[in-house]
Amino acid sequence: MNFALAIALVSAAAAPPKTPGADLVVINAKLPTADGDALVIRAGRVATVTSQAKLGTAVGSNTQVIDAGGRVLLPGFIDSHIHFMSGGISEKRVRVHGAKNVEEIQARIKAYAAAHPEAQWIQGRGFSYDLFAKLKPAFPTRQMLDAAVPDRPVFIRAYDGHTGWANTKALELAGVTKDTKDPKDGKIIREADGSPAGALLEGAMDLMFEKVPPYSLAERIEGILEAQRLALEAGLTAINDFVADNETLDAYLALEKDGRLKVRVFFSPPIETPLDEAKALRDRIAKESKRVKFGSLKGFVDGVVESNTAAFIAPYADDHKHKGEAHLKPADLERLIVPADKEGFVVSLHAIGDLAVRTSLDAYALAAQKNGTKDRRHRIEHIEVLDPKDAKRFKELGVIASMQPYHAEPADVPGKGVWEIKVGKARAPYIFPWNEIRSQGGVVAFGSDWSVMSLDPLMGLAVATTRQNGHGLPREGWAVKQKLSFKEAVQAYTESAAYALHAEGELGCLAAGCAADFVLLATKVDPEEPLSLYWGAVDATYIDGKRAFGR
Repeated sequence: MNFALAIALVSAAAAPPKTPGADLVVINAKLPTADGDALVIRAGRVATVTSQAKLGTAVGSNTQVIDAGGRVLLPGFIDSHIHFMSGGISEKRVRVHGAKNVEEIQARIKAYAAAHPEAQWIQGRGFSYDLFAKLKPAFPTRQMLDAAVPDRPVFIRAYDGHTGWANTKALELAGVTKDTKDPKDGKIIREADGSPAGALLEGAMDLMFEKVPPYSLAERIEGILEAQRLALEAGLTAINDFVADNETLDAYLALEKDGRLKVRVFFSPPIETPLDEAKALRDRIAKESKRVKFGSLKGFVDGVVESNTAAFIAPYADDHKHKGEAHLKPADLERLIVPADKEGFVVSLHAIGDLAVRTSLDAYALAAQKNGTKDRRHRIEHIEVLDPKDAKRFKELGVIASMQPYHAEPADVPGKGVWEIKVGKARAPYIFPWNEIRSQGGVVAFGSDWSVMSLDPLMGLAVATTRQNGHGLPREGWAVKQKLSFKEAVQAYTESAAYALHAEGELGCLAAGCAADFVLLATKVDPEEPLSLYWGAVDATYIDGKRAFGR
């Protein structure tokens, strides 16, 4: 016998026998969404949730054991509404979020331009409408940007992405003059003589997009990786990316091919995509990817409250002659939704005003009636204002309320912001109406709308469970009847979000057979003290039972 082989056999006989056990076991955890304090994982799936005392043979000689130390363990968060790739790219451009005045915005833009002499266009995002509320009209001007950068085109989008702000050079390059007509789905804010003042609302931004250099594949990949880094730090394990072009899919698939795509992606192109093209896209994703799934077709029924482009049933509180106007009228919705529904597509409609919400519900009801379809799980995005009579229709029609709780973070003293002044007191009890819909049986799925707002689910959970800001104000809460319990809010970020994506039983759960996607929160997060969520963090994020992020 070979001497080396003999030694190996003797050593093997002397070694203690290997016991298989699980791949990973987490003990001493707080599990608000499941019974027990231990999580057992095999082959990237949840094997069981149990108590530490009943682990039995789950812990073998090769099992990795993590002591959670009493930390909260939750299913991986799912962001039902995010602009992932573009948000990641925005992180690399001018960021004016949180600027307290025009001078601060100008300083940031000027500094960015100086640091990037190679940039043909200076682009960014994040300005707040409140900074310009005292102007008439209440929008930023081209001269403000000219003062920062006069010799290169500058284009900055509002924090919500629904208003653009251009300097004189950008307007000239785009050919926007006093003779340029407003597009049917947008508006050019003008000076007294009709010249463009600098602000472009809704579809009028397309005049600028036609001239802005498109993203390269390298930029898209870089944007996705930056967004993924931030997402994993925040505990997001799956996202629904609303995208405007198919080239982004190439970036996702390239990242998946070389093993760098960790988060699960649901890919949702515009509703205007021709159905043949949408079906080909859906087939391509199913054939070429395991990490990416087809999500839904996204459309815009109205705009936003701040720029008077959300569609209301009753007039704006500060303008009794104006109700806003829908981008998509009932006939447009019928033309787009009925055939999409018939072909098996889920449709997601941006609808912020109560009239836009009602019109969307009507369109979904018509599609189901004409096609005889069920369980499509069509969605309405945002729903910032709701007529209470429509709350029950979400359950009746099987429509998902896809909402973003951090949008509802109140000021210390609510009632004085541009949004609230325009909505008015009469509609105030039904603003960001998560509980109104949920309590009547509707499914509420949460997300962030990043980069409009922070993608951190803990911030969303904090607002959803308190209707207060990080200072605990207002003391009585804001439209407090709409707040949720901690478990209800977590469900909206996990189980219900998975249901909205037709991924229930696979994602968003800690039950046998579910994908082992989970997060461990920092020790200072206490569900019994909801405001602690504002100041909390995720200590570790696991996908398929493997650590994707850890502090």
